Amino acid sequence: PYSKKSNKTDDLLVLDYFDKTKYLSLACETFNNVISDGLYWPYRNKKTLNQFQAYFLSHHCFSITMNEKLVGFFYIKPNFPERCSHICNGGFITLKSYRNKGIGQFMVESYIMLAKAIGYKGSLFNLVFKSNTASIHLWQKNNFQHIGTIPKVAQLNNNQDYTDGLMYYYDLTQ
Repeated sequence: PYSKKSNKTDDLLVLDYFDKTKYLSLACETFNNVISDGLYWPYRNKKTLNQFQAYFLSHHCFSITMNEKLVGFFYIKPNFPERCSHICNGGFITLKSYRNKGIGQFMVESYIMLAKAIGYKGSLFNLVFKSNTASIHLWQKNNFQHIGTIPKVAQLNNNQDYTDGLMYYYDLTQ
């Protein structure tokens, strides 16, 4: 485990490997709530426990706890197969009641540190919705480069309009 005080509270944030025996049900429920919100992920349909495990826990997955409660979790896995598998991707979830408490920043710092340690050479977030201002703020604050835009990629929250998707890259060799 690795820990650090939250930059917005005096609470200790603890990073550890994701413990399925403790957190699987809550993490799946939280992921499904995010899907239901229809604002941050491309999925329309909720995931079963098995589908969640196959997607979210397929490679490296980490938990963030505060006061021994799960407050966030994220994965690191290859963004592309085989010859391009040195470029990773991550998926981040902060439990709704813990947003705006510095957990996202801690996850980003941990993600960069861990992705380098695992051996990835770069990170690409290829689908950050333009309306997800909290995520965009984190990537920009942590020196991820905006490298492209996919126009009108998603219809969020059953809205008739489409939103753009942004791509952010981080060179992990520096």
